[in-house]
Amino acid sequence: MINIAYCGNVELEGYTLDYALEHCAEKNGFSNVNIVPFENPLDLVDAVVHPKTDDLIDLVVCGVGLPGMEGIELVRDIRKHSGSVGIVMCARNGADAYEALALRVDSYLLQPTTPEKFCPIVGRAISRVSAYHTNSVIVRCRDGMRRIRFSQFLYSETADHDQAVHLTNGKTINVRISSQAFFEMLQHDKRFFKAGSSYIVNVNMVRFVDPRSSTARLVDGTVVSIPVRMRKSLEEAILAN
Repeated sequence: MINIAYCGNVELEGYTLDYALEHCAEKNGFSNVNIVPFENPLDLVDAVVHPKTDDLIDLVVCGVGLPGMEGIELVRDIRKHSGSVGIVMCARNGADAYEALALRVDSYLLQPTTPEKFCPIVGRAISRVSAYHTNSVIVRCRDGMRRIRFSQFLYSETADHDQAVHLTNGKTINVRISSQAFFEMLQHDKRFFKAGSSYIVNVNMVRFVDPRSSTARLVDGTVVSIPVRMRKSLEEAILAN
Protein backbone atom coordinates (compact mmCIF):
# COMPACT_ATOMS: atom_id res chain seq x y z
CA MET A 1 0.00 0.00 0.00
CA ILE A 2 1.14 3.55 -0.72
CA ASN A 3 -0.19 6.71 0.94
CA ILE A 4 0.04 9.85 -1.18
CA ALA A 5 -0.88 13.28 0.21
CA TYR A 6 -1.22 16.52 -1.71
CA CYS A 7 -1.91 20.17 -0.99
CA GLY A 8 -2.41 23.09 -3.35
CA ASN A 9 -3.27 23.11 -7.03
CA VAL A 10 -1.64 20.92 -9.64
CA GLU A 11 -2.55 22.15 -13.11
CA LEU A 12 -2.70 18.92 -15.04
CA GLU A 13 -4.23 18.93 -18.51
CA GLY A 14 -6.84 16.28 -19.20
CA TYR A 15 -6.80 14.34 -15.89
CA THR A 16 -7.86 14.94 -12.34
CA LEU A 17 -4.94 14.77 -9.93
CA ASP A 18 -6.42 11.86 -7.97
CA TYR A 19 -6.80 9.79 -11.13
CA ALA A 20 -3.28 10.58 -12.31
CA LEU A 21 -1.73 9.69 -8.94
CA GLU A 22 -3.66 6.43 -8.70
CA HIS A 23 -2.68 5.52 -12.27
CA CYS A 24 1.01 6.24 -11.55
CA ALA A 25 0.95 4.18 -8.36
CA GLU A 26 -0.74 1.19 -9.98
CA LYS A 27 1.66 1.32 -12.91
CA ASN A 28 4.54 1.10 -10.42
CA GLY A 29 3.24 -1.95 -8.59
CA PHE A 30 0.88 -0.57 -5.93
CA SER A 31 -2.60 -2.08 -6.24
CA ASN A 32 -3.72 -0.42 -3.00
CA VAL A 33 -3.47 3.37 -3.24
CA ASN A 34 -4.64 5.82 -0.56
CA ILE A 35 -4.76 9.44 -1.75
CA VAL A 36 -5.30 12.12 0.91
CA PRO A 37 -5.92 15.78 0.00
CA PHE A 38 -5.11 18.52 2.54
CA GLU A 39 -6.56 22.01 2.39
CA ASN A 40 -4.22 23.33 5.07
CA PRO A 41 -0.47 22.78 4.57
CA LEU A 42 0.13 22.86 8.34
CA ASP A 43 -2.23 19.90 8.72
CA LEU A 44 -0.19 18.06 6.10
CA VAL A 45 3.06 18.72 7.99
CA ASP A 46 1.45 17.47 11.21
CA ALA A 47 0.23 14.30 9.45
CA VAL A 48 3.76 13.60 8.19
CA VAL A 49 5.49 14.35 11.50
CA HIS A 50 2.90 12.96 13.95
CA PRO A 51 0.97 10.17 12.18
CA LYS A 52 -2.06 9.02 14.11
CA THR A 53 -2.48 5.67 12.32
CA ASP A 54 -0.40 2.97 10.60
CA ASP A 55 -0.99 4.76 7.27
CA LEU A 56 2.26 6.72 7.17
CA ILE A 57 2.45 9.23 4.33
CA ASP A 58 4.92 7.98 1.74
CA LEU A 59 4.79 10.75 -0.87
CA VAL A 60 3.78 14.42 -0.77
CA VAL A 61 2.78 16.34 -3.90
CA CYS A 62 3.17 20.04 -3.19
CA GLY A 63 1.03 22.09 -5.55
CA VAL A 64 0.93 25.84 -6.18
CA GLY A 65 -1.23 28.44 -4.47
CA LEU A 66 -0.96 26.99 -0.97
CA PRO A 67 -3.05 28.91 1.56
CA GLY A 68 -0.86 30.82 3.99
CA MET A 69 2.59 29.77 2.79
CA GLU A 70 4.80 29.21 -0.24
CA GLY A 71 5.52 25.74 -1.55
CA ILE A 72 9.18 25.95 -0.58
CA GLU A 73 8.12 26.75 3.00
CA LEU A 74 6.08 23.56 3.10
CA VAL A 75 9.08 21.58 1.85
CA ARG A 76 11.31 23.18 4.51
CA ASP A 77 8.84 22.31 7.27
CA ILE A 78 8.56 18.71 6.12
CA ARG A 79 12.32 18.23 5.74
CA LYS A 80 12.93 19.77 9.17
CA HIS A 81 11.27 16.72 10.66
CA SER A 82 11.38 13.99 8.01
CA GLY A 83 14.14 13.08 5.61
CA SER A 84 12.43 9.97 4.31
CA VAL A 85 9.04 11.03 2.90
CA GLY A 86 9.08 11.54 -0.88
CA ILE A 87 8.27 15.03 -2.20
CA VAL A 88 7.26 16.22 -5.66
CA MET A 89 7.16 20.02 -5.71
CA CYS A 90 5.23 22.00 -8.31
CA ALA A 91 6.05 25.65 -9.01
CA ARG A 92 5.23 28.49 -11.42
CA ASN A 93 8.91 29.11 -12.16
CA GLY A 94 12.34 27.88 -11.20
CA ALA A 95 13.06 30.49 -8.51
CA ASP A 96 13.13 27.93 -5.69
CA ALA A 97 14.54 25.02 -7.68
CA TYR A 98 18.05 25.14 -6.21
CA GLU A 99 16.84 25.19 -2.60
CA ALA A 100 14.22 22.53 -3.33
CA LEU A 101 16.86 20.18 -4.72
CA ALA A 102 19.12 20.95 -1.74
CA LEU A 103 16.20 19.88 0.46
CA ARG A 104 16.15 16.60 -1.48
CA VAL A 105 12.81 16.82 -3.23
CA ASP A 106 12.32 13.89 -5.59
CA SER A 107 11.31 16.17 -8.45
CA TYR A 108 10.70 19.85 -9.19
CA LEU A 109 7.93 20.31 -11.74
CA LEU A 110 6.91 23.53 -13.49
CA GLN A 111 3.22 24.36 -13.88
CA PRO A 112 1.09 23.94 -15.91
CA THR A 113 2.02 20.45 -16.99
CA THR A 114 0.75 17.51 -18.99
CA PRO A 115 0.19 13.86 -18.08
CA GLU A 116 3.09 12.98 -20.39
CA LYS A 117 5.45 15.00 -18.17
CA PHE A 118 3.74 14.49 -14.81
CA CYS A 119 3.29 10.71 -14.76
CA PRO A 120 6.92 9.67 -15.46
CA ILE A 121 8.19 12.12 -12.81
CA VAL A 122 5.74 10.95 -10.16
CA GLY A 123 6.33 7.36 -11.26
CA ARG A 124 10.03 7.64 -10.46
CA ALA A 125 9.22 9.05 -7.02
CA ILE A 126 6.79 6.18 -6.40
CA SER A 127 9.43 3.69 -7.54
CA ARG A 128 11.77 5.07 -4.86
CA VAL A 129 8.98 4.67 -2.30
CA SER A 130 8.65 1.02 -3.32
CA ALA A 131 12.39 0.45 -2.79
CA TYR A 132 12.14 2.18 0.59
CA HIS A 133 9.27 -0.09 1.66
CA THR A 134 11.30 -3.17 0.73
CA ASN A 135 14.23 -2.03 2.86
CA SER A 136 12.44 -0.73 5.95
CA VAL A 137 9.92 -1.69 8.61
CA ILE A 138 7.04 0.17 10.29
CA VAL A 139 7.12 0.05 14.10
CA ARG A 140 4.93 1.40 16.88
CA CYS A 141 6.91 3.75 19.11
CA ARG A 142 5.81 5.53 22.25
CA ASP A 143 5.36 8.74 20.26
CA GLY A 144 3.53 7.15 17.32
CA MET A 145 4.22 5.10 14.23
CA ARG A 146 7.62 5.21 12.53
CA ARG A 147 9.34 3.59 9.58
CA ILE A 148 12.95 2.47 10.17
CA ARG A 149 15.30 2.08 7.24
CA PHE A 150 17.33 -1.15 7.50
CA SER A 151 20.53 0.63 6.49
CA GLN A 152 20.18 2.87 9.58
CA PHE A 153 19.61 -0.04 11.99
CA LEU A 154 22.69 -0.83 14.14
CA TYR A 155 21.20 -3.11 16.78
CA SER A 156 18.30 -3.38 19.20
CA GLU A 157 18.25 -4.44 22.83
CA THR A 158 15.46 -5.23 25.26
CA ALA A 159 14.76 -2.39 27.68
CA ASP A 160 11.95 -3.19 30.12
CA HIS A 161 9.09 -4.22 27.79
CA ASP A 162 10.38 -2.26 24.79
CA GLN A 163 13.08 -2.75 22.20
CA ALA A 164 15.57 0.12 22.11
CA VAL A 165 16.61 0.43 18.46
CA HIS A 166 19.96 2.17 18.02
CA LEU A 167 20.45 3.94 14.70
CA THR A 168 23.53 4.98 12.74
CA ASN A 169 22.72 8.67 13.33
CA GLY A 170 23.13 8.19 17.09
CA LYS A 171 19.40 8.26 17.86
CA THR A 172 17.51 5.58 19.77
CA ILE A 173 13.88 4.61 19.13
CA ASN A 174 11.86 2.70 21.71
CA VAL A 175 9.60 0.16 20.00
CA ARG A 176 6.68 -1.34 21.90
CA ILE A 177 7.17 -5.01 21.04
CA SER A 178 8.89 -8.13 22.35
CA SER A 179 12.33 -9.09 21.04
CA GLN A 180 11.02 -12.26 19.39
CA ALA A 181 8.06 -10.52 17.75
CA PHE A 182 10.37 -7.78 16.50
CA PHE A 183 12.78 -10.32 15.02
CA GLU A 184 9.90 -12.03 13.23
CA MET A 185 9.28 -8.70 11.45
CA LEU A 186 12.93 -8.54 10.38
CA GLN A 187 14.05 -12.10 9.77
CA HIS A 188 13.07 -12.12 6.09
CA ASP A 189 16.15 -9.93 5.59
CA LYS A 190 19.35 -11.91 6.13
CA ARG A 191 21.27 -8.96 7.53
CA PHE A 192 19.46 -9.33 10.89
CA PHE A 193 20.72 -11.79 13.49
CA LYS A 194 19.08 -12.54 16.85
CA ALA A 195 21.91 -12.75 19.38
CA GLY A 196 20.21 -14.38 22.36
CA SER A 197 17.05 -13.17 24.05
CA SER A 198 17.93 -9.47 24.23
CA TYR A 199 19.82 -8.38 21.12
CA ILE A 200 19.10 -8.16 17.40
CA VAL A 201 22.17 -7.17 15.38
CA ASN A 202 22.54 -5.88 11.84
CA VAL A 203 25.43 -8.09 10.67
CA ASN A 204 26.45 -5.45 8.11
CA MET A 205 27.29 -3.21 11.07
CA VAL A 206 29.59 -5.72 12.80
CA ARG A 207 33.25 -4.72 12.55
CA PHE A 208 34.83 -7.50 14.65
CA VAL A 209 33.83 -10.67 16.52
CA ASP A 210 36.04 -11.45 19.52
CA PRO A 211 35.95 -15.21 20.26
CA ARG A 212 37.78 -14.76 23.58
CA SER A 213 35.18 -12.48 25.14
CA SER A 214 32.32 -13.71 22.92
CA THR A 215 31.40 -10.19 21.88
CA ALA A 216 30.79 -8.29 18.66
CA ARG A 217 32.11 -4.78 18.10
CA LEU A 218 29.91 -2.63 15.86
CA VAL A 219 30.96 0.17 13.52
CA ASP A 220 30.09 2.84 16.11
CA GLY A 221 32.25 1.18 18.79
CA THR A 222 29.38 -0.49 20.67
CA VAL A 223 30.25 -3.91 22.09
CA VAL A 224 27.42 -6.45 22.17
CA SER A 225 27.57 -9.73 24.11
CA ILE A 226 27.07 -12.82 21.96
CA PRO A 227 26.14 -16.16 23.59
CA VAL A 228 28.95 -18.64 23.01
CA ARG A 229 26.58 -21.09 21.35
CA MET A 230 25.61 -18.45 18.77
CA ARG A 231 29.03 -17.02 17.93
CA LYS A 232 29.72 -19.36 15.02
CA SER A 233 26.25 -18.71 13.57
CA LEU A 234 26.91 -14.96 13.73
CA GLU A 235 30.22 -15.36 11.94
CA GLU A 236 28.51 -17.42 9.23
CA ALA A 237 25.77 -14.79 8.88
CA ILE A 238 28.41 -12.07 8.46
CA LEU A 239 30.22 -14.06 5.76
CA ALA A 240 26.92 -14.73 3.98
CA ASN A 241 26.31 -11.00 3.65
